[in-house]
Amino acid sequence: MRAEYRLLGPLEVVLDGEPVAVPAGRGRVLLATLLLRANRFTSVDELVERLWEGAPPDLDRAHKTLQTVVMRLRQALGEANCVRHEPGGYLAEIEPEQLDLLRFRALVARQEFGAALALWRGPVLGNVVSESLHRDEVPSLLEEQLAALEQRIEADLTAGRSADLVPELQDLTRRHPLRDRFWGHLMLALYRSGQQAGALAAYRQVSGMLADELGIDPAPALRELHEQILRGEVAPPKEKRVTPRQLPPALATFAGREDDVGRLTASGAPVLVIAGTGGVGKTSLAVHWAHRITERFTDGQIFVNLRGQDPVRAMLPQEALTLVLKALGVDSVPGGLDEQVALYRSLVADRKLLLLLDNAANAEQVRPLLPASAGALTIVTSRGDLRGLALHDADLLRLPVLSDDDGTRVLERVLGPDRVRAETEAAAALVRLCGGLPLALRIAAADLSSQDAMTIADKVAQLDDDRLGELAVPGDPAAAVSVVLDESYSSLPEETRMVLRRLGLLPGADFTANDAAVIAGLPNARRHLNHLVAVHLVEQRGTRFALHDLLRVYARERCTSEETDEAIARLYDFYRRMTHAAAELLFPDQRRYPLATITTQLPHVVLKSTDEAFAWLNAEHTNLIATMLVATERGDHRLVAELGAVANAFYYDVRDDANWSVLCEIRDRSSRASGDDLLVAAADLGTSIYHFCQGDFAGVKRLGQEALDIGLREGDLSIQASAHLNFGAIARMAGDPASAAEHMRQALANQEQVGSIEGQALVLRNLAAVSFELSDYLATEQTLLRTRELTGSPAVHASVHDSLTIVYLELGRFAESRAHHEKYLALLGELGNSLRISLGTAAMVKAELARGKVDEAFDLVLDLLEEVRHRVGLEEEFHVWQALEEVLDRCGEHEDALAAALVHLRLAGEDSAAIAFRLTAHQAAGRAYRNLGELEPAAGHLNEARAARADIAYSVEGEGALFRERALLHLATGETDEALRCAEQAVATHQRHRQRYEEGQSLRVLAEVRRAAGDEEGAAAAAASATDAYRDCGVPIGSSE
Repeated sequence: MRAEYRLLGPLEVVLDGEPVAVPAGRGRVLLATLLLRANRFTSVDELVERLWEGAPPDLDRAHKTLQTVVMRLRQALGEANCVRHEPGGYLAEIEPEQLDLLRFRALVARQEFGAALALWRGPVLGNVVSESLHRDEVPSLLEEQLAALEQRIEADLTAGRSADLVPELQDLTRRHPLRDRFWGHLMLALYRSGQQAGALAAYRQVSGMLADELGIDPAPALRELHEQILRGEVAPPKEKRVTPRQLPPALATFAGREDDVGRLTASGAPVLVIAGTGGVGKTSLAVHWAHRITERFTDGQIFVNLRGQDPVRAMLPQEALTLVLKALGVDSVPGGLDEQVALYRSLVADRKLLLLLDNAANAEQVRPLLPASAGALTIVTSRGDLRGLALHDADLLRLPVLSDDDGTRVLERVLGPDRVRAETEAAAALVRLCGGLPLALRIAAADLSSQDAMTIADKVAQLDDDRLGELAVPGDPAAAVSVVLDESYSSLPEETRMVLRRLGLLPGADFTANDAAVIAGLPNARRHLNHLVAVHLVEQRGTRFALHDLLRVYARERCTSEETDEAIARLYDFYRRMTHAAAELLFPDQRRYPLATITTQLPHVVLKSTDEAFAWLNAEHTNLIATMLVATERGDHRLVAELGAVANAFYYDVRDDANWSVLCEIRDRSSRASGDDLLVAAADLGTSIYHFCQGDFAGVKRLGQEALDIGLREGDLSIQASAHLNFGAIARMAGDPASAAEHMRQALANQEQVGSIEGQALVLRNLAAVSFELSDYLATEQTLLRTRELTGSPAVHASVHDSLTIVYLELGRFAESRAHHEKYLALLGELGNSLRISLGTAAMVKAELARGKVDEAFDLVLDLLEEVRHRVGLEEEFHVWQALEEVLDRCGEHEDALAAALVHLRLAGEDSAAIAFRLTAHQAAGRAYRNLGELEPAAGHLNEARAARADIAYSVEGEGALFRERALLHLATGETDEALRCAEQAVATHQRHRQRYEEGQSLRVLAEVRRAAGDEEGAAAAAASATDAYRDCGVPIGSSE
């Protein structure tokens, strides 16, 4: 059992991932006090003074009460108890990693500021009621946080991220106007992002503020920075970069090759190609030498296996670049090759970087990966000479087989020098027999090392003379590997040999024990895998396994065509069954191909939850692509369509653009090779979703039109429905809800004719979204209820309940909203989905606030902020930040509300798809500035919100709220007539859309405005109407204050 204790936010205790309820009142004060002095003694008198906020009226009674508080706290903590009694007092006995405060300090000491600041979850000890704690302890903690924040910003400035820091620093200087370092950082960020005038203006602002309020000048460091900016003498930033260290471990049995190492060391070329036959030791030499020269490449070392000898296909350049860019710290990798190359070369332009590209197929595969930096070195291993790289000043080392002496040294490393020297002639014979190939030598030596009674001479004798003739084939030293493998293979039990043969048929770079069981047709394949690992024929990598390229080829060549067909059929069936099961859990309303009858015997693998389904797809998606490539070559185009549909949905969910683009190419090639236009249409529709996510609406229309034409020509209503649904999505993005609804109604008619329940449910949910965006909540409700009646799918029902949560909230039907949210959560539990974040859950924060449950709302939004880190979709993140802004505003934490709004605004960016979120972010920022009394920036943000709304061709649910916020701003600036107009428009808008609770909120503002205008009778009428609205919603009167 493992407990964690958290002080950097609300006081929390977590045991094995589950929260532990800490008694409110003195129990929390006691635990917080002890944790703040973790592992240090605190006397009873000190604790009494803390718990009673000074001297208690009866000291003896207070001591007894303290004992009771300690007892109840220990009982509540249970196995998470850390309170230990010492004579005269108590202490919290914990390990440093158990307490977030101690972890924070350790991370700051290691200069890992981002990770340190991420531990802060909200107001420090916000759920602990203690005036003395908040007076004596909290300020110093907040000072530590600010100091770490200053250091993090300084690191970001050093890394050259000046422009991104400006909004954050502008906010920090407003919230902490007397903190010199924030002003200095702001001036520096403005100057380095090309805003010298802005930097000078910031100095004038802080100088004037200090003179007016304190009668002092800025600090000397700030004055000096000001002068440097005036003279243009500010030093550029020293960029801080991610430093990858990806080299595999050097082979412990590496020996010899001194001449080859010398040639590599002497070469001054920026690209070194190590070429040679399979098994000759290219990778071992490259890794060995790379480790010797790492000190020359201080900006990192990157390793990529290009899979040049993969039986399915080599790694594509864009796949390799995705790995390289992620190694360099790029979170969002572009999907296109040209964009990837441009980004890559910009990142490494002046870096001292070592790039090891192993197992290259050809020069074309390598060329996009070559850095342009003069300080970089690229090592490439390949079976070919890659002569095309001569244009890039590449130096070629053709790696020969090992000399007899070097081969003997390899044997000594594996078997020990004494054993080899005892049989020098036999050892030399074994080296010659293995053709000087390290791979063959290591396999032979592995056999010897596992059999102490066998001599080296015995091993040599096992290789019969007939096989030795194969070594005489000119130019084919790899035949030696076959000689050694023949002997190792023949020594395996028959069933293990069969497993090895069939492992060679598996597509993809690696595999699991389940995959082995499928391809072998054996439920106990793991036993055979263990044997193969022990004799060095299979490599184990954690829970997955892999074969060397030569071993894969050797194994595959020993399969008969009948055996191959039978094994591949089992693999196809396995992937069909698994992807179908995963899709049922993760994508219940996705158009799927019917699951074909499974005729082969397969291991019993069941996906019990959405979490398990996602984990399986996440681990296997690249192997699915490899399988689709095999299927394309074999002409099994239907399988490509089946697996591709599920993979397409997965890549949409995780937004893995690089692999997604590869998938689209495979589906397109396979479908067109099939001669089946319906498969072409299905591939077009899947690819159109990829283009949609790239913002390429022209591509979506082109592919959608081709699919629609095929659907009409072939009379396939499902294809027609999917095409119309895509056109409807484009229309929604373009702000044309009428056209969107028309396409979706046509899609619905098609699905009704087909009789596809899942298809109808999907279209209806999209139609509901259009109605919601038009603020037609009753139509939205009816459409969602119709969806629920159509299908018994728990996943679809969960989605409907989640959507109804929001609809009923907008309509002011709070009890129904809560009931649907509870049903949603219950269904999630049944589905095994561990993440409860959704748009409906975020909306429940608003419901809690309406009920006056501010603490519950705050706890919920903190939970959502934690969960949103695990989600890829930004829509949920937007809504969570919006919920956080509302909670902070309600708590009176207007500075924090402003900071949240600015984060929300940065997330929205300039993407046209995020215009509604940008609108709400500007609105929230305007509200926060107004509450802080800064009316000019408040007006600026509300004007931006109005401009964003003007770009939307239809009404959205926040229309009335924006009128209300504008009314409050005009009231604050004394513009009563304009405030009255906006307040009346807000009320009318809410009434038109039947938003009863929002109507009550705006009626309260109308009452306030009328009162300011001297209309007491009108104010009373508006207030009474607001009371009626709250009563209708079941909200306690006054709870919305």
